[in-house]
Parts: sequence; C-alpha cells; structure tokens
Amino acid sequence: MPVKHIVFLDYLRAIACVMVITIHVSANYVVYGKGVYWDIGNFFDGYSRVCVPLFFMISGYFFFNDKQPQTKHFLKVIYALLFYSLFALFVSWVIQFWLKIHVGSNWLQTPAYYHLWYLYRILLIYACAVLVCSRQLNGKHLLMMFLVFFILCNPALNAISKLLGLNTKHFLQIDGSFFYFLLYAVFGGILARMHISAKQAKWLQWIGFSGFVVFGGLIVSLTHYTQPATPFYDYVSPLVALAVMGLFVGFQASEAKLKTHPWVSLISKNSLAIYGVHAPLLSIAFLGLQFQHWHPLYTVPLMVVLILVCSLAVSLVIKRLDKYGWVS
Repeated sequence: MPVKHIVFLDYLRAIACVMVITIHVSANYVVYGKGVYWDIGNFFDGYSRVCVPLFFMISGYFFFNDKQPQTKHFLKVIYALLFYSLFALFVSWVIQFWLKIHVGSNWLQTPAYYHLWYLYRILLIYACAVLVCSRQLNGKHLLMMFLVFFILCNPALNAISKLLGLNTKHFLQIDGSFFYFLLYAVFGGILARMHISAKQAKWLQWIGFSGFVVFGGLIVSLTHYTQPATPFYDYVSPLVALAVMGLFVGFQASEAKLKTHPWVSLISKNSLAIYGVHAPLLSIAFLGLQFQHWHPLYTVPLMVVLILVCSLAVSLVIKRLDKYGWVS
C-alpha cells in the first residue's frame, strides 16, 4: 500500500530550510551590526528560530508515530555527515588562497562546520526512537542500545577518563538541551496521531499561526532589551517552543487546503543537501562581499534567496551524482 504524501510537511520542511539560511545571514547583523541594522537583523533572526525545532518535529512525526528508524536511516545520516564535512573541507581548500574558512579537524569532538551539529543530534534522536520500541527488540538490540546510551553517549565517562589522563569528550554525548530536542521529536509523533476535524481545523489554524506571530514577536522584542545577550534565541527556550508548536499545528490544520507547489516540493526534496552545503557557500558570500555593511532590510532577503538558489543548484548536482540517495 503506497504511503500517503503529506503536503503540509513539505511546506514546513521548505520553510525550515529558508529559515536556517535566514538565521545564518542575519547573524552577521546581530553580531556585527548596531542600531537599526541590529534591530532588523534581530527581526529576521528572531522569527526564524523555529527552524531547527521544526526539523526535529518532522522527524518525530514519522519515527515517534508508526514508523521505526531502520539501519538505512542511520547510515544515511552518517554518510551525509561525512560527505558534507568533506564538502566544507573541500570548499575551504579551494578558496584558501583568497578567503579563510575554519573547518574542524576532529569530527568526533566537534562538527567540521558549525551547522552540522544537527546531524549528530538527529542520530541520537533516531536511537531514542528505536529504544521507545524496546518491546519489539531482541536481547542483542537492547544490549546495543545500552552500550550506546550508557557508554558512548554518557558524559559521566569524561570524569572517569580524566583519571586515566584521557579525553573522551565528543559531540555524540548527551547534554541537557538534547532532552528538549527529543521532546520536539516526541511532540511531532504525538501530533501525527492527532485527528483534526474540519470544524477544529478552522480555529486551530487561527490559533496556530497567531501563536507563531505573537511568540515570534516576543522573541524579537525581548531580545531587543537583552542585547547583546540573546537568551531568547535558544532553540529550547519556552518562546521558541511555543512559536514552533503554533507554526506546526497551523500548517497541520491547513493540510486539506494546501496544494502541492513545485518550488516547495523541490526545496523539500533537497532539504538535506541544501542544509549540508549552504553554510560554506554563505561563508564565501560573507567574506567576499562583506554584506554586513549593506542595509539588512533588502540585503537579508536578497542573500537568503541567493544562497538558497546556489545551494539548490549544488544540491541538484549532488542528487544527480548520488544515484542511490546516500547523501541527498
């Protein structure tokens, strides 16, 4: 039986892609800008903070519902992590004579490039999804899960290893914020099982989208008063959680009215590759153009479109070469 295509998830995936790029473009104004430049950058950045939680909720929609991650899902994330780490390394090597892009050398302790941290976390989210289905697992699988969570991912191991003069800290270890990333995925699974009637859909759309506007606006306005500190930007902060829940529910309630759009589908289908390549491409644009000196009201949208189009073009090339879909 063919799996029903869920249109609203295409929209959310495409929106999350655009928002990730928006955060990284506007960050140049939040970090380096002052006055009105900072405020405009803060507006774009604040409203885009729901992007990463959206990705976790979309994954949870499938894997904390009626579907369990298989070996192929883990391998795809691992292959993507290695490939896009190498991509960042390749980009930095090609342009090293003109521009300097920092790429991490120890990919277990820290991502090769700043945006790739998400792939480490999604691996752990998949492992948690398998653990939730523990009653369906045999003893060998449960032993593997025990070793993963209590040995490999256990930050308490660091204190023990220091006694032996070893450094065992790495990026797959679970910290406090991971619990909330996991909750985003769990809530995505819960919402997947929620039936929305036609009558409920009308007021859930209004509540959801209004919630996103209101709570996103609070992130922007409160950050204005805490600058240069940005505690409300945290992906696990209460306001971000409320904003992303509103946006997700708003689109879910609109499923019956949404139609497949070719550009939305194209971005959604290539979201992994777009996410993987956009940051090195943006670094080239930032270092080469120094666009943080331009007015953000038009520069942020223009740069977002430019990076999105360039990332999509590179993604299509990757997909054409990646015939088995390992990294795209």
